[in-house]
Amino acid sequence: MFSSGTTDSPFTKTNEEAVKSLLVITGSPPYNPYYEDFKITVDTYLDKEPFNFPNPFNCTRKITVYAAYLYDAVMLYAKAAHETIEEGNAITNGTAIIQKILGSNYTGQ
Repeated sequence: MFSSGTTDSPFTKTNEEAVKSLLVITGSPPYNPYYEDFKITVDTYLDKEPFNFPNPFNCTRKITVYAAYLYDAVMLYAKAAHETIEEGNAITNGTAIIQKILGSNYTGQ
């Protein structure tokens, strides 16, 4: 565990070991030319199964950037998982999947 109290030094052996398994994936502001199309598609799908999120006033819904982040994360994972399976590794081989994700880039389309 990272820190059991606020007085723990961040430079302890325990904290050093905890940080070794830390993976940070950061999003960037949407700059893809298809981002507006993506928001329209999300809005359209919200009315359909399995979401059934009605828009009774037929107004424009605010589609946050987090929808795009989630989509990109799922696509990045799926691409890495597919490549892992294609190479003959098991889908349960998380290490191989993470190795595919690390250092990779994904541009949503």
